[in-house]
Amino acid sequence: MWGGILLYTINAIMIIAFIVLGLDYFYNPVEITKPLWSQERQESILLILASNELNPEFIPQIQELAKYVEHLSKKYTVDVACISSKNDFENYSKYLKFKYTHINADKQMSKVCSFISENKSTLNYDWYVKTRPEIVFADFETIDYGTLPNDSISARARIYLGPYKNDYLCSVGGKGDYEHIKGCFYRNKLETVVLDDIVYIFHKNIINQGGFAKLHSDGEKEDEYFHSSTWSSRNIKLNPIGINVTLNRAGTVMYSGGVI
Repeated sequence: MWGGILLYTINAIMIIAFIVLGLDYFYNPVEITKPLWSQERQESILLILASNELNPEFIPQIQELAKYVEHLSKKYTVDVACISSKNDFENYSKYLKFKYTHINADKQMSKVCSFISENKSTLNYDWYVKTRPEIVFADFETIDYGTLPNDSISARARIYLGPYKNDYLCSVGGKGDYEHIKGCFYRNKLETVVLDDIVYIFHKNIINQGGFAKLHSDGEKEDEYFHSSTWSSRNIKLNPIGINVTLNRAGTVMYSGGVI
């Protein structure tokens, strides 16, 4: 008899505890931890390699470029596009996997504008890096994409008169064959900026703002001055930054220079 009463009492206590605890959870729910797979989207980069031809002479530089792509791939989703005046992509395809190939015999800015304009509907990268086969990124950490403005073209400067000092800001004046050419000088306030046209970085916003709309060139020389003038005419800001690269071509080596 007493055993039955004891069992009944224990069951009653358990039911009451269940009700109380259940109500407590209802009014004070425990925060559910986010699953491990819930992570932020990885940003993407399209590296654009553009040249008149893909000269086998620059294969050592392309091998170094492949190492830079591998380095970036640790943090970003990285694809490579290649633009040439002719179908010579096989010269570099052993070293770089091309997501896009584009044949265009125009001059260098027209090449890039043509590629972007014709593929605009499918291009959806966060950042774009334009470079040439002769270039070697001497420091893989030289570009901090997380700090770059998304409303500007970022590059070294060919001409710079302003207050920003950096050892790699200028595309000329560094050690090597063009050390005697100076283009970047300190001033108390910004006076002049002409960006380098060999290596430059831009956010997808620049494409949406028309920064790379198709060009209708009349045979002008598409050099640094042409690039900066075109971007400025399209209301695109110019942002000079330091980039530690070397240009190796036909026995000539050029290093990035600083502001003097």
